Amino acid sequence: MADSPLRLAENVTLLQKVNSEPGRPNENAIPCLELDERALKLRHERDIADCLAFVSTYSNDPNRIMALCIEEKPNRQGLIVSVAANAGNLDTLASGMRGIVSILENEARGSTAPLIL
Repeated sequence: MADSPLRLAENVTLLQKVNSEPGRPNENAIPCLELDERALKLRHERDIADCLAFVSTYSNDPNRIMALCIEEKPNRQGLIVSVAANAGNLDTLASGMRGIVSILENEARGSTAPLIL
C-alpha cells in the first residue's frame, strides 16, 4: 500500500501521454422511433431506477457500492432490473429486490390481492 501514491502518479503520467485531455461528456441520442415504442417515458424510467436504488441501499460505507439500472423490454413486455454490488451478500440483495419489484408489478397490474413474500 505504501507505493499506491507513486503508482497513481505513474498511471496519471501514462494516461497524459496517451491523451492530454479527457473526452468531453456527451449525451447519447435516442432515435425518435424508439421513443414512440416505449411504454415509459425516460424520466419515469430514471425516477424508478433512482427510487429502487434508494430503497435497496444496504450500507453507508463508501467502499460498499451498489449500482442499479432498469431497461424496458422490447414491445413493452416489462422491465429488466439489473443490480450489481462490490461487496456483501448478493443473494440477500437480489431477494429483497425481487420483493420490491413484485410489489411494483402487482400495483402496475392493478392487483389488490395481498402479497406473500
